[in-house]
Amino acid sequence: MNTHENNQAPFGYRWEDGELVHHAKEQAVIRALANLRAKGYTYKAIGDWMAQEGFITAREQDENVRRAQSKA
Repeated sequence: MNTHENNQAPFGYRWEDGELVHHAKEQAVIRALANLRAKGYTYKAIGDWMAQEGFITAREQDENVRRAQSKA
């Protein structure tokens, strides 16, 4: 059994019973990004698409958590 459950799983995976397993929603995002690249989209265009779709970066998520905690 893997003992790395305290570590953050890579994007597209999650910890389950001490093992890394696919995270279905994140795997779908990875496939969508790969499809956009295969169609010739630039990284900037993909970033623009992600922003339009409401994706946020880990830094933005951390900042949102900090703001929420400071209001609690």
